[in-house]
Amino acid sequence: MTRLAQNNQQQIPETKPPLPSKYSDNSNKLDSELKLKTQDDVTKLLGNRKIKEIKFLKWKDAKPPKEDNPNIDGNRKV
Repeated sequence: MTRLAQNNQQQIPETKPPLPSKYSDNSNKLDSELKLKTQDDVTKLLGNRKIKEIKFLKWKDAKPPKEDNPNIDGNRKV
């Protein structure tokens, strides 16, 4: 059998679609529809740091550059 014939007989691996994100896109919701932690809740998480602003961002814009999380849709507001 020639090398070309052998290559034609190799099976192509089956590709599966990606699983849906555990935390899906919620960008179509208004900010007022989303639960926002209170300033006290955020202060408990951050310690005694001063909070300048609390706002929703899309995960793709808010995540650390090297952090990819397939469980969070990039368009999810966080």
